[in-house]
Order: sequence, then C-alpha cells, then structure tokens
Amino acid sequence: MNQNNDSPGKNVTTPEVPGEKVLSKKHTIGSFAATTVLSGGVSVLSIPVIVLLTNANDWASIALGQAVGSSIGVLAMFGWGITGPAAIAMMPHANRAAAYWESIVARIVLFVPALILTVALTWLLVPSEQLASVVCGAAMVFGGLSGSWYAVGRKRPDRLFILDTIPRVGGTLLGILLLWASGSLVLFGLAQLLGSLLAFLFVTIWALPGLHRPAGAAQGTGSILAVIAAQRHGVAVAVAIASYYPAVLAIIAAFAPAFLPLYALIEKVLRFATMALQPVFQYFQAHVPGHTGPELRREILRGLKITAGFGAICWIGFALLLPVASFVLAAGQVEVPVLVAINLGGYMGLTVVATYLSTVALIAVHRIKSVGRAALVTSVVGLSVILFLALIGDGADISWGFLVTAATLAGYQLVVLYKTIRLRNNP
Repeated sequence: MNQNNDSPGKNVTTPEVPGEKVLSKKHTIGSFAATTVLSGGVSVLSIPVIVLLTNANDWASIALGQAVGSSIGVLAMFGWGITGPAAIAMMPHANRAAAYWESIVARIVLFVPALILTVALTWLLVPSEQLASVVCGAAMVFGGLSGSWYAVGRKRPDRLFILDTIPRVGGTLLGILLLWASGSLVLFGLAQLLGSLLAFLFVTIWALPGLHRPAGAAQGTGSILAVIAAQRHGVAVAVAIASYYPAVLAIIAAFAPAFLPLYALIEKVLRFATMALQPVFQYFQAHVPGHTGPELRREILRGLKITAGFGAICWIGFALLLPVASFVLAAGQVEVPVLVAINLGGYMGLTVVATYLSTVALIAVHRIKSVGRAALVTSVVGLSVILFLALIGDGADISWGFLVTAATLAGYQLVVLYKTIRLRNNP
C-alpha cells in the first residue's frame, strides 16, 4: 500500500472485476445510508431501553466503558478507517487482498495492547458494573479490527450492510433481549462483543477467500512494522479527530465549568449530524479515487463543489436547529446562545468540506502526509484558541475557537490541493 508518498504521483486505473456486482450511484448512496440509519437508530434507541431495564447509574458505567473502548479502539484501527477506503479504491483488484491482509496483521499487533489498556482503564474508572463495562469496552476495541473501510473502498455498501452492520446491530439487539430476560449487563456486553467479532470474521472471509496469506503480502516482523509505520499519517488524523472534543471539554471543565453542559450537549448533536452525512463521504471515498488524469481532477472538483454546497446547507441548518435539538434533548434545561449556534453551524459546515478533503481528495492525489500534518497543526491551533478564549471570555466566545479550528483545517487542505492540481496541470 504505497500510499504515503507526498509527491505528485500517478493513479492506477482500477478495472472492473469480472462478475462483480456494480451498483448505481443512487443504489450506492442509498445502501450506505441504510447502514448509517440502522446503526445510528439502534444505538440511540438502545439508551432509554437499557436505562429502563437497569438504572441510570449502571447505564452511565456501561456508557463510560464503551467510550473508553471507542477512544482506544482508534489505535487498533490505526488510521485505516481514514486512508483505507480511498487507497483500496485506487488499487488494482489483484493487490487488494494483500493490502487487507497486511492491515489485519498490523492491527492485531496493535489490538493486544489496546485491549489490555481498555480493560485496565475501564476497571479503574467505572463506579459500578465493572465487569460488564469492561466487556462492553472490549467490544468497542474489537471495532478497531473492523473491515468496514475495505467494503467502502470496494464500493460495496451491500456487503458492508450484510457482513458488518447486521452482525453488529444483531449483537446489540441480542444483548438487549438477554438483558431483559436475565437482568445481566455482562450478557449484554458479551452479545455486543460477539456481534463485533462476527462482523470482523464475515468481512475477512469475503476479502480473503480461503483465509490464507495472499501473494505479495508483507510477512515477517520488519515488514509488518513497515506497514504500521506507513500508516502514521492516517493514525495522526484519527487520533486528532478522536481527541479534539474531549480536550475541548477538559478545557471548558477546568476554566469555564458553567458552560460544560452546553458544550457537552453540543458534542452529542455534532456526533449525530456527522453520522447523518457519512453516506456522502463513503460514496466519494469509493467513487473519486478510482479515476485518473483529467477525469480525476474533474471528479475531485465536482465532489468539492457538492460538499461545499452540503457545507453551506449544514451551516444554516445546524445554526437554526441546534437550539431546538438542545431544547429537546435537555428538556429545556440548556439554552444555546445565538452566537454559539451560528459559530457551531460554521464549524459543522467547514468540517464537511475538510472531511472530504482529508478522506477523499488529498488521498486521491497522494498527499497523505499533508493530511496528517494538517490534522495535528490544526488541533494545536484550535485548542490554543479555545484555551485562550476560555481564560478571557465567556462561554459564547469559546465558540469562536471551533470556527477557527475548522477554517484553519479546511483552508490548509484547500491550499495543498490547489498547489498539487496546479503542479500536475503544469509539469
């Protein structure tokens, strides 16, 4: 997976695979959306069900374990969720199985310490239901082994839905049923763990017929370490994304605690909004990088125009709906100031553009190093501004830091893309 070259490279045309199902654009986006709706819907609806079957304190412990596992699971995924789809889409079909094999071996090496760390932290942090919380956290870490990115890169949302989404959702539903029947949160966690494991196995069996090492795949300790090292830019992006909002909440908790409920609630709304847009990014990850030459430039710019339009809609829509969503979710106990709504709308809109640039456009033109650099630099700049505003301003002023963060990230990446495309058009 020679995807970390930061100099202008040449894309490889990916031929259609004989006998492989080719989905229409409408079917592709619709299938990606089905995965998002089912996963998000079950995840949201499971919260009140678990609270009713147990109590709020036990649910909070489970949620904390899942949060710890999800955060550390980013290390087990190690950037493949960011760079993998576009890399697979650009890759000749004959090389894809080897790339998937390399990712599995590398991520299993990373999975073991991630699992140990999750178990230890969860056991120390949760106030009750420690064993159940540990199991639920472990289920989230298993998500780091997910092959969902491979299905996205193959432009097979149907396989993503059947092989990955259904087992995971089925595990959660089975867990709720077992919880209802037995009252055991441990059984709930084990069912989720089973769903994650089955999803990993099903995608792997599809990606690696025969489950043997494909020809050309890396082997040996040195080669696997080289594969891990090659993913450093992708994991930089993943870690920056995963750590940004927790760091923001930590700053607010320390220096503007009165506004912690506001921004904690906004984090939930942002998460739901980002999930709703995921099918659009998944479609572009599968579609754009498979082109070459002038077609690639045309598709990149076309996708940029579309996502910029989505971004503008999100800016306006998020600014208008954030106060309503916050009122509903917090039962009217948290009020969103107008300035916060406008700035967070801008943050959401610019993040749409930045996400397209980092997961599609810049990877398609072999600027992965720039993607990692942009994520790290932007996180430092954005968090510094938020810390400064938390120290000198009120809670509404902190929202300017979000706008600066997103504008810096999108602006940096747009400059890199412009320079790259201009260089390719003027050899």
